[in-house]
Amino acid sequence: MRIFPVGRILERNNHNGFTLLELIVVLVIVGLIFGLAVPNLFKSIASVELKTAARKTAAILRQSGRDAYFKKIPVKAAIDVDADTITILHWEEQEPSSDQGEKPEHTAAWVEKSRIRFVRPVDIAQCSLRDEVVVEGSFEILFSPLGHCTGGSIKLWDLKKREHTVKMDLFSSGAKIL
Repeated sequence: MRIFPVGRILERNNHNGFTLLELIVVLVIVGLIFGLAVPNLFKSIASVELKTAARKTAAILRQSGRDAYFKKIPVKAAIDVDADTITILHWEEQEPSSDQGEKPEHTAAWVEKSRIRFVRPVDIAQCSLRDEVVVEGSFEILFSPLGHCTGGSIKLWDLKKREHTVKMDLFSSGAKIL
């Protein structure tokens, strides 16, 4: 006496493809995964962009301090809060112009060496030096050939107002991300 009709079960389940119910269950599971994962993915991308901008800012400011010290020239970081740019300028001697019969004059001027521009979602929120806070316009950090700088801080933020601050050390011209 047979309790289970094994032959019939095997015959009935021997089909090609999936049932509509199986497909709907899989689509619901995939939809839930995307619904939960995608918003978190976008949050982490924005956070990574902000952290990258802070690291790039700290790196260019550290390099400016090293350039000033090793090349023995003044270096200036001009921060434009409105345009979201940081421009690095070196003080360089200009070739003397020798007009006929006149003594050549030595001149020097600020020469642009590099520039970084932040794009959305990252903005320069403000710059500060001691009690002075700049939220629009421009701000400068000067690097001395002796190895120090005027100091200050640059606050970067994204559209959700998450922020990173790059702080300059007065004595070492080092940049630290807070």
